[in-house]
Amino acid sequence: MSVGLVLGQRFQLWQPTLACTMPPMQSRRASALSILVTATIVSACSSQSSQNGDASVASDAVVADVRSQANDVPQSTRDAATPGSPEVATLCPGTDEYGHARPITAGPTSLPDGVELVVASGSPYVMVVTDNEVYWATQRSIHRVNLADGADKVILDRGSLDNTIEYLAVDATNLYFTEVGLNNEYRVAKMALDGSKAPVTLGGSNSPWEIAVEGDYVYYFDAQLNEIDRLPIAGGTVTTLAGNVKPDSFCLANGHIYFTDQVTPTEDALLSIALDAVASSAVDGGVDGGTSGLVKLASNNAGIGGPSFDAGNLFYSDGSNLMRMSMQTGKATALQTQYSAIGSSPIAAAGGRVYWASGNGDCPNIIRANADGSAQAVLAHSLQWPSALATNSTHLFILTGSRQILRVPR
Repeated sequence: MSVGLVLGQRFQLWQPTLACTMPPMQSRRASALSILVTATIVSACSSQSSQNGDASVASDAVVADVRSQANDVPQSTRDAATPGSPEVATLCPGTDEYGHARPITAGPTSLPDGVELVVASGSPYVMVVTDNEVYWATQRSIHRVNLADGADKVILDRGSLDNTIEYLAVDATNLYFTEVGLNNEYRVAKMALDGSKAPVTLGGSNSPWEIAVEGDYVYYFDAQLNEIDRLPIAGGTVTTLAGNVKPDSFCLANGHIYFTDQVTPTEDALLSIALDAVASSAVDGGVDGGTSGLVKLASNNAGIGGPSFDAGNLFYSDGSNLMRMSMQTGKATALQTQYSAIGSSPIAAAGGRVYWASGNGDCPNIIRANADGSAQAVLAHSLQWPSALATNSTHLFILTGSRQILRVPR
């Protein structure tokens, strides 16, 4: 595996700085937005990159989670191809008689816009990427795809148990995951990148959801206790950073956890907390469980999605607007307004660019722009229900409603 930053995993050689994860299949709350995903998602936490720019190689590894509700998304007209461009219907083949997304089929000719199928079948619903691999999971198994030859290998099979694998994260030496259930579940666990050794449980309750790695610690949301916790990657004592929270999305960057939550019945908020925060009590009341240093960055009553972080900027959706907030000035500006994405659009940011889904109901385009919103262009036309985005140093990876993983050059 190339040396670099992975999805928020921090190791001395990789110098990682960012990790993001997304919401589960069943939304933890009824948002004012109709949330299609996830990792997460949809919201995505999007991409890993350093605070000062693109941390190449495995740098942009991202946890992206889909948990989509396909039947909740109305069928609508797909984007029309511009004259002379490839036929875009190939990437959005519509739905079957049951309302489920039809899979994209790779034929003898190339797919439009330089799109490639990385995982054509198997129903992935969460993924994390590096420069050399894609790790993806179903509810009962974890797979590893070698990007050099496309070989897909099952590295963990939990098919005999009624548990659910929730989220993935990766660093230079380990794959991390959370497993929810009551049947000898792994909870918060790590395993060898090639699956050559059995997973090791690090700790946690039986309902850990989002997970990200930073330095010597794993950070995760404990849905049983409604708190954000930290565990040493070597195993040990759990530390509670914030209690009485239910993050819908979760992102590590810039020495902080950025997450979205419904703080009152009518208010959605984007919050941040330092990685070294300590709650006075896991469940002592109040929105932050007694944690000092919790900051509300933005709020509304129409839903907040994302976030993703790159080069000192936080990107998120605020209602129907795509926003960028400078962490230096605290000022937020809209990069696109009324962008009509499906629910809470997946967002990825890396290398001074930001990527998001926009337009046309169930077949939106993937947009690429500079971090300041300039040079906006369609990177891929009419993808079916894109629910999570992730980047490595060369490609943008897209998890679709047809439960396939695609990639396109960044």
